[in-house]
Amino acid sequence: MVSRQDKVLNLLGVVENNESDVRSVETLEAGVRGRARILELSVENVRKIALARIDEFGEVHQIRGDENQGKTTILDAIAAVFTGIRPEMVSRDADRAAIRLKLSEADITRVLSKQDEGWKETVLATDAAGKTIKAKDVQSFLRTICNGRSFDPLQWVLLASGPRKGEAVRLREQRDQLLMALPVTLTADEIVEAVKALGDEVVDAFLTLNLDDIEYDQAAYSLCEAFTRVCRDRYTVENAMAADAENRLELVPAPSRIAPKDTVEVLKQRETAATREYHAGHARSQGYTASMERAETLRGKIEELEKTAPERSALERTTKAHNEKYEGAKFQIEALEKQLKAQRDILDQERTALGKCAELKRTLEALEASRADLKEIEDAIAAESAPVDLSLLKRAMDEASADVEARRAQDAYEDAARTAVTARASAEQFTQLKKLFEDTLPKRLLVDARLPVPGLAMDGDRLVVDWDGEGAVPLSEVGTSRKIRIGIVVWAALNPRCAFVPIDRAESIGRQGWVELAEIAHEMGLQIIATVVDAEAVPGPGVTVMRGGAAVGTTSTR
Repeated sequence: MVSRQDKVLNLLGVVENNESDVRSVETLEAGVRGRARILELSVENVRKIALARIDEFGEVHQIRGDENQGKTTILDAIAAVFTGIRPEMVSRDADRAAIRLKLSEADITRVLSKQDEGWKETVLATDAAGKTIKAKDVQSFLRTICNGRSFDPLQWVLLASGPRKGEAVRLREQRDQLLMALPVTLTADEIVEAVKALGDEVVDAFLTLNLDDIEYDQAAYSLCEAFTRVCRDRYTVENAMAADAENRLELVPAPSRIAPKDTVEVLKQRETAATREYHAGHARSQGYTASMERAETLRGKIEELEKTAPERSALERTTKAHNEKYEGAKFQIEALEKQLKAQRDILDQERTALGKCAELKRTLEALEASRADLKEIEDAIAAESAPVDLSLLKRAMDEASADVEARRAQDAYEDAARTAVTARASAEQFTQLKKLFEDTLPKRLLVDARLPVPGLAMDGDRLVVDWDGEGAVPLSEVGTSRKIRIGIVVWAALNPRCAFVPIDRAESIGRQGWVELAEIAHEMGLQIIATVVDAEAVPGPGVTVMRGGAAVGTTSTR
């Protein structure tokens, strides 16, 4: 018998111990001597930028300008050198986009052009020694310089600040951004154990998910996000089904009377028996009444017949005498033709008399038949019990019918209730799975991970830091300058061979914040490249102004 764990592993379909590229990271890193700094940047046909060139970058370089002038596009272009130019980044009406990034440790040019068969990207790269990197090794080489993961250190630390309202969402986003940037992996076994910890019912629910589109060879956060999306979609369906079942339950009326415990089948048999008994009683009652009426009619008829009916013996004697005379007359008629007329008269008289006798006989027979019928009816009436109480039988029949309907109503209500409870329980299982991948696992991964800054740790739902060894405090309670420093240190630790730190929308940094950034950059040998919304910006040392998609001023402070 296949265990639930094996079922989950089969569902995940993950092949553990995937072999990496045969060329080792150490071999690729040989071409990178230290942190790579940006020397020059050229951007062509990327979003609103038709052509922009920045040929000098210092330790702190600001890209200023009004809204929608291409500031953030500069940062996106730098990131695209390492991750790839997406078709939607190409300027409208252009069929080609190009980015060249000259670093202290490499020179990379990435071009995306529209071909007949679709978009095609070309990457050319040389290392610090000017050696061309083979096409199949370019992406691995670029990863040795920058991990390519999106992480804005300023926006990340500022998520810990703000009003109470929305704090939980901001803290989760801060946690997720850090996890997204960390090179943390999540194995199939870890997923199995996490799901199993939720119980067998949740495991069974997990086994019903369609995970065919999930790619398992991705970072832990992306994998959690993919699972969260699948679980959320399924939860949406299950929750809708539960809501529908609950709505249907409200439409099913509860029984108006207490239903018997017996099943509908048993109650239906009782109802059938009661109905049969009622109708039989009704028939008996109708037969009894009809018999009484018939007896009364016969009594009246007998009384009338008794007034004219003769005694049977006298009638028989008379009938016999007339028969003898009739036969004698008939003989005489035949023997005595002469007396024919006289005898015929006698014959007619006797025929008439015999007719009267026949009529009297019929009356007597009717009398005797009526007496026999009366006796039979009176005997039947005497054998019958008292008239049936149909009201009692009808009440019994109606009660049996009501019991059947009450049981049916109770069964329908209980079925609807069970359906609603089952549907809600199913939705709850996917709620637990969604929470597992959306919150529990990311939190656990960060707790178990080796975070890039000493003293930085997860405590419950929030990040805490022990910067001076005096005890951990929530990141939200650290001063702004210290927050900025922590964010830069985290970024630098995540990208040990990359000197340039991209910061978007840095207008919230005060004067002291810029001083802190300059000190950090100098101490750690970094380049801070920050965008600032500034409609009145003027180009100058360390400041490039973006106007209408063009870069104005490229001088640096160093």
